[in-house]
Amino acid sequence: MRTPKEIKAEVAALLRLKKKLPKLSPHGHDNHACVIAQIEVLNTPMTEDTIFERGDAEATPKAKLWNADVRDSAEAALKWKTGESFEAPSVDWEMMIKKG
Repeated sequence: MRTPKEIKAEVAALLRLKKKLPKLSPHGHDNHACVIAQIEVLNTPMTEDTIFERGDAEATPKAKLWNADVRDSAEAALKWKTGESFEAPSVDWEMMIKKG
């Protein structure tokens, strides 16, 4: 499990990177929605089930509905937060910006 200090630093990194990211990827994926979902996961208690349910149109208000790309990004943040993944979510976004 990541410490509050690590989580705070990662949220700050994601906010900084979001300003540099194009809203949409070349494939039409909403980069900003993905980053916002990652920040939400880092700032609130969530489980994999919670993330999965955000893709259920019947159980989730439309304004809070996440598509598959957003859920994948949210899940990556959760895995980092719980220590299941070593690489912070911001690393992928940094690489995308450098490639851009």
